[in-house]
Amino acid sequence: MSAALDETFASVIVCTRDRGDSIVGTIASILASTHRNFELIIIDQSSSDETQHVVADRFSDDRIRFVRVSDAGVSRSRNRGLRLARSEFVLSTDDDCAVDANWIEENVRALEDDARPGVVYADVRGMPDPDGGYVPESVADADVLLRDVRDWRSSSDGVNVGIGASMAVRRSVAHEVGGFDVDLGPGSELRNAEDTDLALRILLAGHPVRRLISTGVDHHGARTPEEFRTLTRHAARGLGAMAGKLARRRPRRMVPFLCRLYWNLVLADVGRSLRRRKIPRVLGRAVYLTRGVGIGLTRQSSRDSLCFSPPSPSVGFVTERQVGLRTYSDNLERFVVVDDRIQSTFHPIEYRVGSTRFDRLRMVPESVLGSLRGRAEVRRSLRSDADAHLFLTQTPVALGGRLARRRPYVVMVDDTPRLYDDMAVHYGENADRGGPIAAWKHRANIRGLRGAHAVVPMSDWARRSLIDDYGVADDRIVVIATGLDLDEWTVGEAVPGAMPRILFVGGDFERKGGPLLIDAFDELRGRAELDIVTRSEVEPQEGVRVHRGLGPNSPELRRLYAECDIFVLASMAEAFPNVIVEASASGLPCVVSDVGAMGEMIVEGETGFVVPPADADALASRLADLVDDHELRAQMSAAARRHAERHFDGDVNSKRVVDLLLAALDDS
Repeated sequence: MSAALDETFASVIVCTRDRGDSIVGTIASILASTHRNFELIIIDQSSSDETQHVVADRFSDDRIRFVRVSDAGVSRSRNRGLRLARSEFVLSTDDDCAVDANWIEENVRALEDDARPGVVYADVRGMPDPDGGYVPESVADADVLLRDVRDWRSSSDGVNVGIGASMAVRRSVAHEVGGFDVDLGPGSELRNAEDTDLALRILLAGHPVRRLISTGVDHHGARTPEEFRTLTRHAARGLGAMAGKLARRRPRRMVPFLCRLYWNLVLADVGRSLRRRKIPRVLGRAVYLTRGVGIGLTRQSSRDSLCFSPPSPSVGFVTERQVGLRTYSDNLERFVVVDDRIQSTFHPIEYRVGSTRFDRLRMVPESVLGSLRGRAEVRRSLRSDADAHLFLTQTPVALGGRLARRRPYVVMVDDTPRLYDDMAVHYGENADRGGPIAAWKHRANIRGLRGAHAVVPMSDWARRSLIDDYGVADDRIVVIATGLDLDEWTVGEAVPGAMPRILFVGGDFERKGGPLLIDAFDELRGRAELDIVTRSEVEPQEGVRVHRGLGPNSPELRRLYAECDIFVLASMAEAFPNVIVEASASGLPCVVSDVGAMGEMIVEGETGFVVPPADADALASRLADLVDDHELRAQMSAAARRHAERHFDGDVNSKRVVDLLLAALDDS
């Protein structure tokens, strides 16, 4: 394998529904690929969480991302996978297939070819099953490159150039043509032809289609004779609907294809049967094909789209990722990508070194370079044809300038620059001191915030600053807290007779009040244990455990929350810390300092206590109240979980954000 190919990152999608037994082999074959630089996205539409448990028990590879959804349809799942994919090259196979070791490598090589195909298909080999019957397959004699619909006759069987069990697409091309048609494919009303439909629409959009024989997958999906007859009828109906739909919109190019479809599926079989002096048995297939064509010719609902259903509006999520914003962005993405009302694409702004040509200038101050890097990343993210944008913080809007404001947009903030200036010393930075540059930045922030259809602060603390410091109209402000997956963050079981465990989670131990907590814990040593999650160096002490390397939302971190009894965060500077959301969802009473929005994230005396900042005595006193009173801890634990369900439900809160984006599109 070439070095260039080895460095190419790929995304692999597997859609599944109630096949926990067979998907294990699929995953194992993908993880054994010779090409190692990939992510595996599993979209699960199962009726239970059995598949999720099977995958979690069998595989611990951090390249796997598991997404549970509640609707049906392989096209919807594949579209979600396209939205979740972080690579331009997106490969897909089925949950009853095993891929060749070189499958990812060969598909990536084909997509990187100078011909720049929009989609690549490879062999799907039917594996005999003594207990089954027919196994759907698609095996070609030679590689082909199709540049026009008229080239379709050179496809593998004159009907399909390939099937979705082995498919690789350019993500940008798939988005350009509207993704998979959700009215086609298994799980939809028209239960077939979603793969052929995508290939045809990609050809009609001017992108080549490639067929490979150098790799493929083994298909283990055997059908009984009755299942095969049903499958054939569904295939004829789906192909007919697809062809009728496309012929209605592109008659000059697609009517000849429709005629060829009748020839290959019906008339050719009639001729073969008559030559053999047998009665043709294609009447049912002809009827289903004709019914499908009728549906396609009459039910097209969108004048501009080649899909039956008009595509959802596209929204670009331009999200800063430093400090705690990374977790906000990840939690938002988790829920937004499964919201069918929009097509979402996430663009991380990370201020990476090398993202701008100015990085080569040694005399440019680092603060200026940071802004130039961010501006370059923001402007790249705005080149997409998104119908609207959500900006996580006002900074990308200011950096993007007019380009950021040309489409409807919503801004989401955890604080404001003026609020941050008040806390800057605790972050090791200097507040803006005034002068022309500070004035220009303030005006840019005002333009970005006032130009938004809506501004979404996570707290009332930030809302007040938006009004007082930036003049944002109150009726344009909607307070929506960040949220998380309440099904993953659960309340642990109390251990009778065990010493209460206090949990602290904070990367910056100093700013988060870690030294103050250590002082307060001296009074509780021997009555409680302290668990510290941090990236800072902390001296080991009696009764103190230090945990490192626990990533946000990781199973290990969730397990630690569930094992503890009390949460504490005595920060000197803070905006809207996500760890309090996590603690509340885990049913932990919280003791927090009255800094930033922390005081409004809990209910004083009901879900926890608020103490003055930098007050070790007050902190120790409130922790002692909880350590010494099991009944109080239990009451506050239940109240904290209820509070999280009312205010920090990621599913509910993300839908409210999407509602604002749709309203912005309607108003525009």
